[in-house]
Amino acid sequence: MKKLLFVLVFSFLPSVCFAQDAAAPVDWDKKHSDEASVELYSSYQVDLNRDGSYTEYIHRTKRIQNEIGMASEGEITLPYNRKYQIIKKLKVTLTDPSGKKFPPKLIQDADMVAEKEYSDYRKKIITMPNVVPGSVIDFEIEIFNRQDAIKGEFFLSIAFFDTAPFKHQIISLTAPEEKILYFKDVNAPAKPAITRRDGKVTYAWEFKEDQGYDEKLSTETALAPSIDFLPHTFISTMKDWSVFSDWYWKEFMKNADVTPEIKSAADAITKDRKTTDEKITALSKYLYDNFRYVALNLDAHNFEPHPAAEVFKNKFGDCKDQSVLFVTMLKALGFKAFPILVRSQEQGSFLNMLPDTGCFNHVIVVVKAAGKTYFIDPLVEGYRPSELPLHLEGDYVLIVDEKGGEALRLPFSDLKQKTSASRMKVLLRADGSAATELEFVLDRQGSVDRRRALKLQTDLDKRTFLEYIENLTRGGKILGFDLSGLDDEYGLLTFRVKAEYPQFIKPHGPFLIFGDTEMSLSDSFPDKERKYPLWLNAESEDVKVEEYLIPQGYAFEYVPPSVDLRSPWIDIKVVYIRSQKEIRQEIRKHYKRGLVKPSEYGAFKDFLIKAEQALDECIILKKIPSRVYNKKATFIRSRQAS
Repeated sequence: MKKLLFVLVFSFLPSVCFAQDAAAPVDWDKKHSDEASVELYSSYQVDLNRDGSYTEYIHRTKRIQNEIGMASEGEITLPYNRKYQIIKKLKVTLTDPSGKKFPPKLIQDADMVAEKEYSDYRKKIITMPNVVPGSVIDFEIEIFNRQDAIKGEFFLSIAFFDTAPFKHQIISLTAPEEKILYFKDVNAPAKPAITRRDGKVTYAWEFKEDQGYDEKLSTETALAPSIDFLPHTFISTMKDWSVFSDWYWKEFMKNADVTPEIKSAADAITKDRKTTDEKITALSKYLYDNFRYVALNLDAHNFEPHPAAEVFKNKFGDCKDQSVLFVTMLKALGFKAFPILVRSQEQGSFLNMLPDTGCFNHVIVVVKAAGKTYFIDPLVEGYRPSELPLHLEGDYVLIVDEKGGEALRLPFSDLKQKTSASRMKVLLRADGSAATELEFVLDRQGSVDRRRALKLQTDLDKRTFLEYIENLTRGGKILGFDLSGLDDEYGLLTFRVKAEYPQFIKPHGPFLIFGDTEMSLSDSFPDKERKYPLWLNAESEDVKVEEYLIPQGYAFEYVPPSVDLRSPWIDIKVVYIRSQKEIRQEIRKHYKRGLVKPSEYGAFKDFLIKAEQALDECIILKKIPSRVYNKKATFIRSRQAS
């Protein structure tokens, strides 16, 4: 929780993490003496007003315990939105081990983005003196928040779990009794103490000495979204997502006016395009090629896009700005398009929550035309409107419209889009040297990323890259290099390299050993057991084909058996196809999407180890004794002559 609460304190968003389940240690300070720093006290209090404005009172006390803590805690950064937030009180004191108190050495106020006129985000940077082990930093801040993005509405999310030790924590919300608040509990959270006084009601939670703290939450990797299995409480003045969608539709579309300039540009961009796909593709490409992305957070105070005409004139904007311009240009051509609020799959479904402006982190566009539905991110290149960018697959989205919106999960891309493939032909020689031909086809996202990088390369970059490839031959030479697909914006990028290796493999007496299939699979999962599910949140496939022409005078001494291992998490297949002079090795690895329950983790690890052992193989050739080889050659020549 400390990490999550730390984010809260310094982002001033109305969401907080907390803990539950009492399990107080005998000596809390001694138990956590090796931590870089520890939270001694943390309080987050919200006073909500009738009009939806509210004041946050934050108080934190942290002790620095070693050199790592000195490095990480000597400076405090406080982002805020100067349009919506007023910092009414800021008090920071450092007490050194002798008890001497120090004020901040320096407090600065700086812009958070280069485009100052386009953002109200600022940050205070507080530099502390004399931060040494044993120092205690006491921090208090009072922030008045004008109304949330939605006038009169209020949202608060509380996560009842903790990833770092704490000694004492309190959270409270005070609101007018007549203010209607909706509560939604997920995964059995703690219940608040409720008091009523002077026309107000207060909800309070208090925890001491690691209640709910679990170090496994910070040490176990690849956790599923916390909302899927950890306790939360969501508080909102909005009852359901249809109300939220209706609000955002108005906020978005009031900035989507078609001006003569926008209409003229849309017509010019698509004048030579005939089909729906071609028109939408042309507009999307125009935005990507001509507009610069400016990173502005999508949060409680920054939901409304700038007017489309302003974005069109400035040629820059964030995701919601470029989306509103895209929708406006589509509207100018008669297409019906809608904004989509995106919540990444790593965060879990927003349908488990009450409406909250902090649920989403991206905006894209959906176009419904010619009986098709196109999900388009105008910030992304290399994908046609009919294709879903890989970074969006599986995300949870709210399609915003005038009819209450539609919640759904974006589909997953076809496996072919996520497959990397290589094919290598090797002419082996008896001395271990070889001539090789390699063809490597990148997957879709790899092609997009590499194509962008290659187009920006200088001549020096290209020479350096070729020198790097040639160095891999270990004293050999690149005989040919070819790159195809660079100009095919929506295709796959293919590299072809011909090379001469003076020592492709090292002979071992009469043996040539090659075709190593060793894989490291279990190293990424060092835990012997898990408390929480392991989330495999991506799918991909890797196909590798190698063909070897063996040198004269050699015969196969050992060819590994083919392998076909299947599991719910990964499939691995290795096939060997041989003739007298050649052998072909095919390796296919399919990494699947899935959830490994703690009870399945042992079987998961066993499978990875089994796969590693089965795959640790090589092809072995043995030199045929010269007398045997000569007799064999004579026999073959005599048969050919007859």
